[in-house]
Amino acid sequence: IIQQIIQQIRNNRRYESFIIQHGILYKLAYRDDATIKLIYVPSKLIPEIMAAYHDHPLSGHFGTGRTWSMLRNTYYWPRMK
Repeated sequence: IIQQIIQQIRNNRRYESFIIQHGILYKLAYRDDATIKLIYVPSKLIPEIMAAYHDHPLSGHFGTGRTWSMLRNTYYWPRMK
């Protein structure tokens, strides 16, 4: 799906809320009157990202709400809630 989005961006169609910078695909999000860039995460990497934020010894082992808040301010994947 990432390759499809990249191709659509290059063709200037449909995916205006995505950009590519330095080879990284970002989703543009609008929060608190600001535009932020969220790193697009392929589905196979989601468990690793979540584990790194929740289970890693240096992460502080925050609760679900805090972990989710940190994730959604840095990353994006489809159906992310």
